[in-house]
Amino acid sequence: LRYHATSVLVRMMAPLTPAFAEECWEALHTAPDAADGTALANSPRNPSIFDHPFPDPDIRIIEQLSNRSQPCAVQINGKLKFATKIPVPDPALSGEELQRWVVERIVATEEGRKVFGDDGEGVRGAKKIVVVRGGRTVNFVIPRGKGGKGM
Repeated sequence: LRYHATSVLVRMMAPLTPAFAEECWEALHTAPDAADGTALANSPRNPSIFDHPFPDPDIRIIEQLSNRSQPCAVQINGKLKFATKIPVPDPALSGEELQRWVVERIVATEEGRKVFGDDGEGVRGAKKIVVVRGGRTVNFVIPRGKGGKGM
C-alpha cells in the first residue's frame, strides 16, 4: 500500500517538478545489483517516470477514504435533545423509507438508546417523525407523557 501510494504521488508530482519527481522515482525503484551493489537506476526493469501514465482515479479507494458519516441533530417536540453521527443514507432513499432508515440508525447509537430506550420503545410513541435534509435533522413529535427514558 505504501509503495502504491508513493508511486501515485510521485507520478502526480512529475508534471510540476520533473527533476525532483525523477529523483524520487529513481529512489523508489532503485534496487542494489546483487553482484557489485550498484544501483539499477534506469535499467529496462526501471524506466523513467515519464514512461508511466498519469494515475487514474480509483473509485473504490476514494469511497473508502471519503467521510461516510454525517451529523444528525435529534429533536423532540422541536427541542434539541442530542446530536450524533449516523452513516450517510443512500440517495435513492426517500419518504417513509428514509425515515425508517434514519430512525433505526439513531436508535442504534448510544445517545439514542439513552433517550428512546434500549429497544427504541420511545420512538413508537411518536405521533409524527420529520426527517429534514437527508437525515441531518430529525424531529420526533411525541405527545406529553408518552416519551422514552430521557424525555
